[in-house]
Amino acid sequence: MTVVVIIGVLATVTISAYQTYSIRNQITEGINLSANAKTQILNYFLSNKEAPADRSKTGLTPNATDTFSNFVTGIEIENGRIDITFGNKANAIISNTVLSLTPYEASNSLIWRCGHQEAPQSPSGGNLEPLGTLGGGNTATYAASTVASRYVPAFCR
Repeated sequence: MTVVVIIGVLATVTISAYQTYSIRNQITEGINLSANAKTQILNYFLSNKEAPADRSKTGLTPNATDTFSNFVTGIEIENGRIDITFGNKANAIISNTVLSLTPYEASNSLIWRCGHQEAPQSPSGGNLEPLGTLGGGNTATYAASTVASRYVPAFCR
């Protein structure tokens, strides 16, 4: 009888751990899918010194659902911030949730604030400024992600 209980407990723990692992992989795929949008945002910023207002300003199609995968229903750009919406074949736990990536200025490059991370720090101390702040134009705005932090990959916490 004790063996059956132990096997049941181990099975429960294993299934839960695998589910978390699987969801993190789906979120990682969404982050990887946003690579082109990150490049387009950086190019727009280097040319215009402000955050792009939307996808069309970066040269992408205006429709967020044009960028999708098995686990992502769309990638939106709003004031430089990338919002990755999960769905399609994604685990039900993350379906219809959003992971936000917010860009911050760092001497002609960008540092991305992922999910629930704190604002990035400059090497000299203090917070970096959201994209577009120093140029005085359209500025990136942070939005909290709706993906539970326990499912976000370690590099994004």
